Amino acid sequence: MINQAKMNVVKIDDKYYVKKIKALKCVKRIGDEYFISCDIKMRGYKEYKYKRNEDYITRYIPKVEARPKRLYLSEIALNQIIDLINEFDLNIHSLDMDKYKIGDFYINYKGNKDGTYDLYFEYNHAKYYKKNISIIPYFFRLDLYPLDKFIITDDLETNPLYILAKKRNDSELEGKIRIYYNAETEEDIDRIREKAGCEILPKLDESHNMNYIVNNITDENVKILEASGYRIIHRPHFAMRGSTHSKWILNPYNKSGVDAAKENDTAISFNEFLNLFHKGI
Repeated sequence: MINQAKMNVVKIDDKYYVKKIKALKCVKRIGDEYFISCDIKMRGYKEYKYKRNEDYITRYIPKVEARPKRLYLSEIALNQIIDLINEFDLNIHSLDMDKYKIGDFYINYKGNKDGTYDLYFEYNHAKYYKKNISIIPYFFRLDLYPLDKFIITDDLETNPLYILAKKRNDSELEGKIRIYYNAETEEDIDRIREKAGCEILPKLDESHNMNYIVNNITDENVKILEASGYRIIHRPHFAMRGSTHSKWILNPYNKSGVDAAKENDTAISFNEFLNLFHKGI
């Protein structure tokens, strides 16, 4: 017989109750419904919906119309959810009051002392909020999810966050976004170099549109690549197939790369890679 006292999800009177929730995040609200990501032991990390003043959550699966089963909340779990959504509403209040209309969107942001940003975004009655976003391009898409489908555009001039930064004359944020699009100016490079405290690599001309295999990338090297706007694709261990993470593929023309390369590929050091920028060869 299963000892339910040791379980996090228990069945009482044909209802399933969750005792505690971990890793709670709320990034979206539509009316009085909140869309929450969380980790529930025995259920894993998934997305749920919660309607204010209810005592349960339901599994949220986009584009699935079937009525999901309710997962009822213990007093502890319910208080966790209430604290979360109250904090969400508090965070978006001031940003919502001063939001800007850009095309079909409403958008606003606030800069933090550590160089990150809090972002508010509204589209089709849904209110989104993301806290402590790093605009360093390497992490840009990951930080913005699920807002990336709205914010990341093919063209710099149509990026809503860039448009708002220009409206505010926020040259620092403009530069951080420009570097993501390989459209940075010398002034952007100087400003980001000062903030990042490391060398910033400019985009090289089309004669350098090739892959360089680079050996033994250190944390300091990664910091330079991130601050310079390189978009590095991670290759997981299960997909290595004769490759190694001790060698990276880097393209200095389109500022892209992969954090792995074939084990038998001839490689250069990171200092030799830097010489491409110092010597212009």
